[in-house]
Amino acid sequence: MNNVCEIMFVRRRPERAKGRPLTRRMLCTNSKNILLSPNGRISLNYDNVTPGKRQAAFKIDRVKHNVVVAYDIIMQEYRN
Repeated sequence: MNNVCEIMFVRRRPERAKGRPLTRRMLCTNSKNILLSPNGRISLNYDNVTPGKRQAAFKIDRVKHNVVVAYDIIMQEYRN
């Protein structure tokens, strides 16, 4: 599938992992073509809310913390 990434990253707080891997994986996209399509709205439960109004992921300083905000396809919400 185009415009979808599987990313793997180290947990920000490894002390909370307790018995879980120190890395996490996420299937994500920022493609408006996917998210705003009928399938994206139904299957991915995407609603076109203005980022920052309701999404905690947009309240973090992305440059300072060196993160990217993307829509998590499995969890069906924005993540850093």
